[in-house]
Amino acid sequence: MNYTSNNKIRSGGIWSFLQNGGNHIIGFLLGIILARILSPEDFGMVAMVMVFIGFAGFLQQFGFNEALIQSQNVNTNDYSTVFWFNTFAGSILFVLFFWGSPLIGQIYDKPEFNLLTKYLAVNFLFSALSSVQGTILTKQFEFKKLAIIDLGTNLIMYAIAIPLAVLGHGVMSLVWGGIIQNLSKAAALWISSDWKPVFVFSKSSFKKLFKFGIFVFLQAPLGYIERNVDTFMIGKLSGDASLGLYNKAYQIMLLPIKNISNSFRRVLYPALSEAQNDNERGRMLILRMFRVVAFISFPIMFGIAAVAEPFIIGIYGEKWAGTVPLLQVLALVGANQSIGTFVGTGYNAKGKPQIGLYLNLVKTPLLVFVFFAGYNWNGLIGMVYAYFLFSITLSTVTFSILFKLYEIKVNHFFAYLGPSFLCSGGMAIIVKSISFMPWIQALPDIIQLFVLSFLGFVLYLTTIMLFKLDAFFDFANQMPYIKRLTLLKWYFKRYGK
Repeated sequence: MNYTSNNKIRSGGIWSFLQNGGNHIIGFLLGIILARILSPEDFGMVAMVMVFIGFAGFLQQFGFNEALIQSQNVNTNDYSTVFWFNTFAGSILFVLFFWGSPLIGQIYDKPEFNLLTKYLAVNFLFSALSSVQGTILTKQFEFKKLAIIDLGTNLIMYAIAIPLAVLGHGVMSLVWGGIIQNLSKAAALWISSDWKPVFVFSKSSFKKLFKFGIFVFLQAPLGYIERNVDTFMIGKLSGDASLGLYNKAYQIMLLPIKNISNSFRRVLYPALSEAQNDNERGRMLILRMFRVVAFISFPIMFGIAAVAEPFIIGIYGEKWAGTVPLLQVLALVGANQSIGTFVGTGYNAKGKPQIGLYLNLVKTPLLVFVFFAGYNWNGLIGMVYAYFLFSITLSTVTFSILFKLYEIKVNHFFAYLGPSFLCSGGMAIIVKSISFMPWIQALPDIIQLFVLSFLGFVLYLTTIMLFKLDAFFDFANQMPYIKRLTLLKWYFKRYGK
């Protein structure tokens, strides 16, 4: 068996982590500037239109890009067939949204959404022309190139959006920033990839990839509804201001998923696909990814739940105070989903995308009911509590299926994740307790945030070093530069594994 080397997987993980981490740092820091200039309504308007634009974007690829990565025998005819299909689908979607934009305005009863939709529809063309190049670079583990492209184009987006916002262009500053970002990304992927399409559309390639892609495709609308039904309901029932507050909390919740989990998931998927018939290697890859991701994401999300108030008010200002109670609950959802995101990857790598489809057929209507019941019970906060309970319940089902596929024992799973959970939970409880002390309460919110975050970091680091967590050594092996830090050299030399 000719597997990708562990060093190449590790290198891919590092670059993918740097890519997502860099994007989040850029988005966080420069996003503060935009949040200070623009209003929650501006962000809410874009989020409301993107419910429909994003949904169509999932349909555009028809699951073929996932099929290209999962398949062990792919040729240029396969790539070209997918490229021309994506181009055709992207062109059709652009035309439909451009001329159908008044319908979205009517759904929300906001005529100003017509022009917004026309501009955002352009992105269908850019993604269609470059998605195969991005897929090829992923399959080849060229995560360094992907990281440089993504970070560079993200900076371009803010370089466009911030000046436009300062000049008073409001929501259009976000729109134009996104358009220029996607155009730049498409151009960079074309330049970076050696592959160029040929004028071939192979029926045999289409049929081969369709057998896998159809299940991914059918999952897309269900999965997208699942992820966006809350956005649609809040926008429709409470308006754009409430949606802006909720969307800010939700985006922070996605921090470990976008920044950490997706970094490793992008590397795990081609690695698992390559070893799809080797359960022992697959099991090892999954459990170690779980452990590393939990080690990073659990303290971040538990910590955010503990410092939500000074975090939101200190960074974004009093006008975002309504986000605080939402974030305190959604942060815990994010901790759970940070490891849950690997479940679908495991199904697909095994060549079992139909499992995800069947699960989505059940959980999507259930989630709609859960959100509706939660909202009617206690508004936005009721919705997020209902979401939390649903997320925990769903995880027990999806993980049990994954364990059966890869022959993973439940006690091994808890052995890999338990220490990080306990250390993170203990740290968060102590930090939250300290936050009630009068001397902390007397400080400005931004100073409270820095003090409590520093204390939380020291507590977590001290605990994991004291108990010699395997997760710490796994993380250090994935990120070798950690071992070269002056304060940690002695520790790894003495206790390193």
